[in-house]
Amino acid sequence: MHLENRCGESIVHMVLLRGLHYREEDAAATNEMTVQVQRLFNEYLFGDVDCPSNWIFPIEDGILGEVKFANWRVRHIINEFNRLVDICIPQHDEKQQWKETVQRYRDVFSALHVRHTYSPEEIDEFQNKADSFFAAWLSLVGYDGITNYIHMIGAGHIRYYLRRWGNLFRLQNQGWESYNQMIESFWHRRTQKGGNSPLGKSKIRPIARWIARLIMWRTGEGERFFTSNNKLDNADTDSEDDDNGFDGYAMEL
Repeated sequence: MHLENRCGESIVHMVLLRGLHYREEDAAATNEMTVQVQRLFNEYLFGDVDCPSNWIFPIEDGILGEVKFANWRVRHIINEFNRLVDICIPQHDEKQQWKETVQRYRDVFSALHVRHTYSPEEIDEFQNKADSFFAAWLSLVGYDGITNYIHMIGAGHIRYYLRRWGNLFRLQNQGWESYNQMIESFWHRRTQKGGNSPLGKSKIRPIARWIARLIMWRTGEGERFFTSNNKLDNADTDSEDDDNGFDGYAMEL
């Protein structure tokens, strides 16, 4: 969900910011931290040693820049957040506080990922988890860490919509947003980019045709369409066999 993505980015931003705060008077320590974080992300979370990713720590003149990730990358970071905390936070008690707080955050979104309709009791249980995380987060980072999306967790907005719709996971559009990368890859690798093509010089028609096929099969409509047509074809074949070729003769006439 978009909510999960933005909340995760905020948490990562705050722990990186806190780590830089501990090292703001020590350029060597700052550089060491950035190198370790980059290695963690590129060689463990987003890639591996043999095929590392190319994420770069967003820092310039000691100032942390914008922290942005695709949702799958945020999930990897949050799931392995203890490793990031061990790099960024030198103070033991605060380190434990970060780990416990983010575990509460994981509990919140684990509850949101279920796909059945929530019972009233499950909604109340979810809000208890949300309140627990929100209180711990506020105690840890103060109001600077309360973004619009994190505010939604603690303010009861999610609970309201759970009561109204029963489940939010089924209504998320993250899957559709993930098509952007697929479409970009399809455009560069499998189209003529408006050049010589049996479909003419249209830039959008090849992509539209591909998306239509993709939606047809992923929604099950393709399977239903061809299954129903196969049944009709079989029925026609049986009918022709029963008529001993009469229909064929009539058509010739």
